[in-house]
Amino acid sequence: MKTIKQGLAFGLLMLLSACALYQKAPLTLDPVGPSPKEGSVSEHEGWLVVYSDWAIDANANRHSQYAVVSDDGKLTQQVRNSNGQFDQGPTPVNLPAGSYKVTAQAAHFGKVIVPVRISSDHTTFVYLDGYDHVGKSLAANTNMARLPNGNILGWVDAGKVN
Repeated sequence: MKTIKQGLAFGLLMLLSACALYQKAPLTLDPVGPSPKEGSVSEHEGWLVVYSDWAIDANANRHSQYAVVSDDGKLTQQVRNSNGQFDQGPTPVNLPAGSYKVTAQAAHFGKVIVPVRISSDHTTFVYLDGYDHVGKSLAANTNMARLPNGNILGWVDAGKVN
């Protein structure tokens, strides 16, 4: 009986350690571009707003942090993604016009990589938290990039950097 218990304990230990070592590669999603209706305040800069998955934090409800990497692979910003302890909205980030990759947590998909384009005088929105941010009227729009489950990711990147 003691040998059976030791064997089961050893098997459980091996199973748990195998699960801990397995790390799923990030899912790369379709490119996202600026919304055609949103404006910023600068001629050579735009804004990025990422609705990343919710952080597991007992002190506050906030979106999880994410990283912005330039096209040449250099870390541009690590974004905490909270405007304060009581503000649940994501942090708007001002960036020079250009192409970037956002690495963030997405509801139902874990870590994802989203290519984004920041355009002068526009805001690029990325929706990863599993909520409907655009409403039903825009949901039928064919210019929307989508997650694998059909949820809207953001506007399709339809052009080159301004």
